[in-house]
Amino acid sequence: MKRPPAEVTKRLRELARQVREIAEDPLQEEHRRIWTAVNDCKMEKPAILARDYPWFLMQYEDELKVTLEDTFWATVELDLLQRIYEWKHLRCHRVIEPVIYCPICVTDSIFGLTPSVPDAGKLSGIEEERIKGARHFYTVIFNEKDLEKIRYPEIQYDEKETMERLAAMQEVFDGILEVKLLGKHYFSCVPWDDLLTWLGIEEGMYKFIDEPEFMHQAVSRYIEVSINRLEQYEKLGLLTSNNGNFTVGNGGYGYTTELAPATKSGIGARARDMWGDCADQLLTAMSPAMTKEFAFDHEALWAAKWGRMHYGCCERLDHKLEELKVLPGLKKISVSPFSKKEEAIEKMDKDKVVSFKPHSVNLAGDTPRFDALEKELKEVCELAIKHGKSMEILMKTIINLGGEPQRLWKWCEMATQIIDSYFSNTGKTL
Repeated sequence: MKRPPAEVTKRLRELARQVREIAEDPLQEEHRRIWTAVNDCKMEKPAILARDYPWFLMQYEDELKVTLEDTFWATVELDLLQRIYEWKHLRCHRVIEPVIYCPICVTDSIFGLTPSVPDAGKLSGIEEERIKGARHFYTVIFNEKDLEKIRYPEIQYDEKETMERLAAMQEVFDGILEVKLLGKHYFSCVPWDDLLTWLGIEEGMYKFIDEPEFMHQAVSRYIEVSINRLEQYEKLGLLTSNNGNFTVGNGGYGYTTELAPATKSGIGARARDMWGDCADQLLTAMSPAMTKEFAFDHEALWAAKWGRMHYGCCERLDHKLEELKVLPGLKKISVSPFSKKEEAIEKMDKDKVVSFKPHSVNLAGDTPRFDALEKELKEVCELAIKHGKSMEILMKTIINLGGEPQRLWKWCEMATQIIDSYFSNTGKTL
């Protein structure tokens, strides 16, 4: 890869200078401290973040307008524009580092299996973004022999292309932003979310009763292949530490003193020095005992590979906390909008972080319900104080803002003010 034309370089450097100025704001260090304290279970105040919003919903004037034609440099431009936008409108306890990442050139077959989807490839990019996975799937696994379709991944690293890309980016951002390599820092390990897509939701649910041994074989195969994939990345030196300015699974940032710091180059991390993640949203209505048998007991093998674990997403877990204890290194547990909040927060051990997700649906529709969102924020603050628990609050999974990105801006501002009003003694642990 060659250095881009002068006009492209000029545009990127102008944006990089804005990011550098933001990164030098003293608030960055304060926000790092807040996240570190939460993740170390020595909370000063709950850490807040908005994440997981489709960018087409966030468009405002020309603040996110990409001007470059080259696909790679347009992606870099968008990264810089998004950071500037997020600091301006969605600040909360966001952290902007004076670093820009150069993604490694790698091909990964993952599981080598995808469900058959009607009209696959016929939708435009915007249509794909808008439906966000709401579609019909055909079953592709019917029996024990079909489990062989879940294949060990083939991972190939193009070091030459990666180094050329790195050199080009270093030239562009020289003297402004540090350029680091970006390897794999997040692995989606959602056994039953994937398996039930391949098996068929209704058919798969019946198999838990009718063919339990087959279902154990299915999840064992999934975990075995997932671990093999992780180990290949680690052996190739392609892991990037998520102990820092990376969201951990469905949680917040990974800043902590309990894991080794990131490597200087950006890659070459070890799994035992990183955060892992796992979830099983489709088992939310399954009993605690069955969830432990078919999910947690198997996922313990995956959890054992990591230094720290985040578990959960939108599923209820407040009634499964005891069963979750089989997972080694478990540190953050999702408390979804569908959980019984006080039961979850009260029962959670004090060495665990409450990863609370507000009701994002209150931002949707013709009229946002800020009164309900305000009440919800105050309630979880009171519960964190009452039970002495470390907490992160993540407004995520945004699917509709009624054409008004300002709704999410307002939530970020409101959440910050409420947190500050409840936790005014900054620097003192709870």
